[in-house]
Amino acid sequence: MKKSPIFYAIALLAIFFAACSDSTPAATEGAEAEAPAVEAPAQAERSINQDDPADRMLTKYTSMGLELSEEQVANLRAIVANYDFNSAADKAARQAMRTKMLEEIQNNVFTPEQRTTFESQRQKK
Repeated sequence: MKKSPIFYAIALLAIFFAACSDSTPAATEGAEAEAPAVEAPAQAERSINQDDPADRMLTKYTSMGLELSEEQVANLRAIVANYDFNSAADKAARQAMRTKMLEEIQNNVFTPEQRTTFESQRQKK
């Protein structure tokens, strides 16, 4: 039986598509393996800051130049734990809670020097 040129063309196309389909997942897997490694640190940092409002505040205060003692950090964490922003009905209620919490922190956690530093840093922004 004589093989026609169409048979060879079909066989060649089948081999080509089989070779291409085998190499595509390997390239995709390599790209997928690299992508999470690049995004993981930013994602981990974001989840730490979003999970604990006290950590967010401590990071902010440290960047402002306020060095809080361990006792002050414990007091700050206790004050923040008293507020549940998820239970607030709307944005205005959350803002009122936040204002009250910040006043409580300034009055009960910060020293007078730290209050001065905090206010001067807030006015710079």
